[in-house]
Amino acid sequence: MPRVFGILSIIFSCLVFISVLIKSLSMATYSPQLEGAMYAREMGDAKAAQEAIVSFYERTRVPKAVTAGALALMSLALFMISLGQLRYRPWARPWTLGWACGGLLVLFAIGWIEVLWVHPNSVILQTALDAAAQGGGHQAQLMAMVTGIMTGSVVLALAKLLLYLPYPIILLIYFTRQRVKTALMRTDDVV
Repeated sequence: MPRVFGILSIIFSCLVFISVLIKSLSMATYSPQLEGAMYAREMGDAKAAQEAIVSFYERTRVPKAVTAGALALMSLALFMISLGQLRYRPWARPWTLGWACGGLLVLFAIGWIEVLWVHPNSVILQTALDAAAQGGGHQAQLMAMVTGIMTGSVVLALAKLLLYLPYPIILLIYFTRQRVKTALMRTDDVV
């Protein structure tokens, strides 16, 4: 059964790494000035709207980069550990348990970053865009966009937790079983 988890670990680590890579590339090529200019035409105070959007992305760039970096490192570590799981290496069990505990800590830290830094900055952005929208002709559209930003930040934080949280827990449960410990200790009869 450790081989099954080795394969699952490879799949999970690759999916997370690819999603982090795509997000990082989109963050690197994203232009908040361009988005700010696009939405600014719809508002009464275009300059304030553009400054609010640029300021939001400047304030949240580092926390988002830290989150992406942590997930990338955890994915690479899991990939390396999965090779030991596939080959029934004795070191695979303690490293898997360490990764699972570390993964839970990283997810907890990412949740706190989202709750304490990114979401409050989304609220600041919403307030600034509300103020800039006064006198604009498309206030209903703007409010829908701002509500989408707020809802999106909360939904994405919850989605990360729901997507990433089960796997470390499953690994902790499985790799603490005596049968797995015994199977990973017998490396002489396993290819």
